[in-house]
Amino acid sequence: MTKVYRARGKFLMGGAMQPFVKEVRAENENHVREFLYSEFGSKHRTPRRKVDIQEIEEIEEIEKTENTDVAEPPKE
Repeated sequence: MTKVYRARGKFLMGGAMQPFVKEVRAENENHVREFLYSEFGSKHRTPRRKVDIQEIEEIEEIEKTENTDVAEPPKE
């Protein structure tokens, strides 16, 4: 069953760490992590070790904003 998660942390963009808050619809927290690593790597060319995910919390559907991303389950 898909849930909505809010992730907070920092990632390296240019020479500075930038804060982020992202809402992701995913199966579990591991899928959220993989989605975030993939997203920052793809869009900003940031390696996984330069993405600091500090908090992932499950939120109620009603709390989410319009900018919720959908995380596809990782391919095994």
